[in-house]
Amino acid sequence: MKHWPAYLQRQRSEYLKPSLPLECIADMVVVIPCYNEKELTLTLDSLVKCAPPETHTQVVIVINSTVKSDEKAIQQNRETYREAQKFSKTFSTDRLLFVPVIFENLPKKHGGVGLARKIGMDLAIDYFYKTANPNGILVSLDADCTVSKNYLQDIYGAFQDKKVQCTIHNFHHRVEDNNEAIEKAIREY
Repeated sequence: MKHWPAYLQRQRSEYLKPSLPLECIADMVVVIPCYNEKELTLTLDSLVKCAPPETHTQVVIVINSTVKSDEKAIQQNRETYREAQKFSKTFSTDRLLFVPVIFENLPKKHGGVGLARKIGMDLAIDYFYKTANPNGILVSLDADCTVSKNYLQDIYGAFQDKKVQCTIHNFHHRVEDNNEAIEKAIREY
């Protein structure tokens, strides 16, 4: 944790401006990068249906576009952001808090899912630093996935073994229209 302030100072300050709410003391932050996603609420709903872990959890949804994104994707992102805000107001609890953030005009060279995920994880690191939690758990989840009911419990439980520093948990990408070629490409990715 002693290196966190130096790391955070090297990051672009505009990416840390929408800091995560400090009033919800969470030990786990789920980061979901989201671009041009029409069915984000399916992913969020699967998290709501999870059996609650023995901790508080924040879910940061990083809705993002680059300077080269087309207008249709930008408009979809804005609609997704509004839906995520509404979802947060409806389904957030004292133990599970949804925090949608939107970043537009990200640089094309580094923009995309990688930068969006990094922004979300940096927000989580900043949050864990501000709440003096060196053992905070970072969870990465894609916007087109759904999770099982034990997903959050299993992740939190795995980290109760102090030797565990990383885990990989089963997930499934949603595949629309039963398109075998798309499903195969997703599975191979």
